[in-house]
Amino acid sequence: MASQKANKNVADALVIAAGSGFCRDVSRLPLGDSGRVICADGGVEACRALGLSPHILTGDLDSASDSLIEWVRDCGACVRRYPTDKDRTDMELALDEAIALGSRVITVTGVTGGRIDHTLANIDLCLCYAGRGANLTAVEEWGEMFFLAGPVRTVSMSGSVGDIVSLIPRCGNARAVRTSGLYYSLDGEDLQYGASRGVSNYMSGPVARVRIDEGELLVVHTRADGR
Repeated sequence: MASQKANKNVADALVIAAGSGFCRDVSRLPLGDSGRVICADGGVEACRALGLSPHILTGDLDSASDSLIEWVRDCGACVRRYPTDKDRTDMELALDEAIALGSRVITVTGVTGGRIDHTLANIDLCLCYAGRGANLTAVEEWGEMFFLAGPVRTVSMSGSVGDIVSLIPRCGNARAVRTSGLYYSLDGEDLQYGASRGVSNYMSGPVARVRIDEGELLVVHTRADGR
């Protein structure tokens, strides 16, 4: 059984998507010495704003300006341009690049914000890749999302008393959910898909843990301090 530890896992890939909710604090995006920064199209703008150097830029590049593309090339990075008429989103292409490099601990940012269809598709993509064995954490400006699926069954997150934590089953029921450090605790109970019971719990201490035995669970940690 694999687990996630919020803000402690050093990723071997950072995928930067184009959502406006991207994390603006680079210290919350730990990347190993051999880690790779992969930009999904317009995510290259956030990459530059964060002071990071990209390794790969991928997508149809309809949201990346010519000057940013030239900057990527000047960094010595690889640019992979796809046709606009394609069957995968730019973020899916970026995640595929991370997997192809052998990455198993992946941080993504820019998952949320802007178009709701993009946000929902990005969340489902993360769950899908987690189900295939990737340890994925989405770090956004407002907090984090953790994807309990496949071999990843537990998460430990650090925060502050009063931080909101929502537990949202995906694609069926989440079985035998156990929590600690949350005001409303669960001890082996199921959370039903399509019901709202797990929404708007909150942290009762500086650390909270969530575990499931079966199913898929989206864990959303919203920081009270906005960081």
